[in-house]
Amino acid sequence: MGKQSRARPGENVQATPAPPAAAAISSQYHLLDMGREQYGDCILCQFGDKTVLIDGGHPSDFKGQKDYDSIPAQLAAILGKPAPFDLTLLVVTHAHNDHIGCLPQMIEAGLLRPQFALVADPDLGFPAGARDALSDAAPQNEAALQRAIAGLAEEDHSFLPDPELDAFLDAVAKLGARYRAMLDRLAAAGTKVFKWGTSPIEELMPFYAALIDTGFNVIGPSPSHLKLCRDQIVAYPSRARDALRDLMVQSLTGRSDSIFSASALYRAIVGQTAAIDVLSDQK
Repeated sequence: MGKQSRARPGENVQATPAPPAAAAISSQYHLLDMGREQYGDCILCQFGDKTVLIDGGHPSDFKGQKDYDSIPAQLAAILGKPAPFDLTLLVVTHAHNDHIGCLPQMIEAGLLRPQFALVADPDLGFPAGARDALSDAAPQNEAALQRAIAGLAEEDHSFLPDPELDAFLDAVAKLGARYRAMLDRLAAAGTKVFKWGTSPIEELMPFYAALIDTGFNVIGPSPSHLKLCRDQIVAYPSRARDALRDLMVQSLTGRSDSIFSASALYRAIVGQTAAIDVLSDQK
């Protein structure tokens, strides 16, 4: 069985590869179709009777995109059975909308039943206040500002038309809460959940035992790297928020009733158009 090295805080954490299996094991890797929507990953790995699902595409992949099958439909075709799907391991590589994707919806609907889950820690990917949406009672401009800020943690989506961009920004602003709820549901259903970077390393050993013949291994990132990323997730939105508020004040000169859309604020901060012009066009 592979062994996990014990590292002091801040050291790189790497696992020792498992020894070769006594007999060759049949392995298949399925890259699921992500449709026309940009970005996204969802990979199903089969090692004999062991099944590993890595990431969950886009939220839209729960129902499927036009002319493209949903992730549940693709999994049913690959596995040769309808949901629920029993998994040895569910992996969430990082806290992006196009990787967490439709996993929260699938788990809420009872479509996935993983024995183990190796996941990005939500407290590192969604530090308190850095990416979460404001309450529904928040002033409209403040809520739009927070949605725009949440979008900055994702890949550039400024190519989307305004209605689609606003929907995307609304989704990513709620992603942290949806992801935390997903992990709570998994734990309540009996899945052993390991949060990489914060869970005790010793708790990873049953994962190796369950996947002993697959070559399963974890090579990083290190806890110090994850904490550095968390600090940047906190710092950059704070700077962007201050910059956008300054732009909003400038655009409000001579009037006080302007309502800003999340898409306009987002475009301003990513520099796709002249910031003052974009904001001044808001009525």
